[in-house]
Amino acid sequence: MEKRTRQFVHHLWCIGFAVLILPSLSMATPYFATQTAEDWQDLLTPPASGMSLIRPMLPHEWTDYMTQYNANCGTYEPYPDTQFLTPELYVWPPVSTSPDDAGLVMYWGDSTIADGNYASAWVYEYGLDPDLSASILKIEVEAPCGMQQISVGLVDAAGFIRAWYWNVAPAGQPSSPGVLKCSPGPANPVRHTIKIDLSQVGTTAATPTAFSYSSALGFSIANVQNITFDENFQWLPPSVPVPPPGQTDPKPWNYWFNLSVYPKGVTANKGVYVKWSRPPVELEPGLIRGWDERSVEPGGIMADDWECWDDRPVTDIHWWGSFIGWTERRLPPVVPIAFRIGIWTDEPSSVTNPFSHPKKLVWTNYCTSFTWNFAGYDIDPRPQPMYDEACFQFNQYLSEDEWFYQEPRADGLPNIYWLSISAVYPAGTEIQYPWGWKTRPEHVIDDAVRINDTNGQWPPMTIGDEYTGGDELLLGEESWDLAFELTTNKPAYCDNPILGDFNCDKIVNFIDFAFFANNWLVTAP
Repeated sequence: MEKRTRQFVHHLWCIGFAVLILPSLSMATPYFATQTAEDWQDLLTPPASGMSLIRPMLPHEWTDYMTQYNANCGTYEPYPDTQFLTPELYVWPPVSTSPDDAGLVMYWGDSTIADGNYASAWVYEYGLDPDLSASILKIEVEAPCGMQQISVGLVDAAGFIRAWYWNVAPAGQPSSPGVLKCSPGPANPVRHTIKIDLSQVGTTAATPTAFSYSSALGFSIANVQNITFDENFQWLPPSVPVPPPGQTDPKPWNYWFNLSVYPKGVTANKGVYVKWSRPPVELEPGLIRGWDERSVEPGGIMADDWECWDDRPVTDIHWWGSFIGWTERRLPPVVPIAFRIGIWTDEPSSVTNPFSHPKKLVWTNYCTSFTWNFAGYDIDPRPQPMYDEACFQFNQYLSEDEWFYQEPRADGLPNIYWLSISAVYPAGTEIQYPWGWKTRPEHVIDDAVRINDTNGQWPPMTIGDEYTGGDELLLGEESWDLAFELTTNKPAYCDNPILGDFNCDKIVNFIDFAFFANNWLVTAP
């Protein structure tokens, strides 16, 4: 373990260097979450091409942005006159243990600038032009006292903008509709969460409600190229703010946290109750025991079995995987355009069937709105291992018409189903780092299986397809499973049991006898 830990630390250094020489990321999904110091630093560090995902806005971009804003704000207030200064960006603190304490600091100018209003802005570059028409944009902001305005804007592939801005109240004044409370300093920070429903327009698309709104004629929410974040600071010495975090000289600055874009409806449908959970096995935090089993269409795809004890629907699917040979904390340049997920009935092992496997496909979902996050690094246990591939967690939050329902068995035993997941790439794409589903030891039920053939067109999968050939997932004589979790938004009895009742893990053990003894001859209320 000590040797592997040293290898892990060495690879972290190598990965930090490799970020500098890799091309910028091109994502298949517009959904992401940036929380930790490492997340922010990965976006801010430019590769050799000079293109980072987060960068300062340039003066000519600001001029165009303000021209469009004030020409298209209609009955809303125009943006105040300001002088633009190109900012400096850095992550603070450089290393954090909690997502809530790491963010992006932007400062502009210095303590010698003349009195006046100074604006600056940074840009999140998508590197593609995704459709955000059914998405939520969320970010948290801390605005030091002296700040005048904060704005969030979208720029489409044609250069048209849509934007919102909020005023910031002076020190000592409370927030009000369209006005945010300022943060007096690190001893008493004030942080606001801004959430924008991108399917809506106007000031009320934002929470809290924006003070002003502008949208250029012809702006396309279906082709967003970047997101902009700006601040306008009134510099009037000697009334100046505390220095930016980690610095000693006062200057205009601001602090941003927890940037994310996610599908609209995730919060409403997200499952918080577990139906089945087999996450990756960690040897220690951030080090995952397992490897990736390639599961890419066309070709054999991976599947694993799970137990269903009740009729609560599957509302969310979570799975783990890597891109074979890829060691970066961000996604590789070529990623799947979708994941195809299937649920199958079970064919138990028998005299004529040497191992259990999927039988008939009963549900399928073509996932294009999946979200992802970095989960750790692999420690491959095979004889010729590939250490330190980056592992990612993927999440698909299903809309209500996509939920998977099942009938419980009359005998009280669980239904056995199989989950299959395959990555879908554009036809003809050269895949240097193919996706693989993360394996895990400590298996339950039966071994995971590779499906090689069905009785239908293969692929894609069609409801009613039946398994006709495949292989068990074994490492020598050891059985292995695949890492995934199924959740639901409906509670079960186990989530809120009657106090003192038998526990409900479906295993009769000493805990149950303890409950029984505790309740012996006790009169029910």
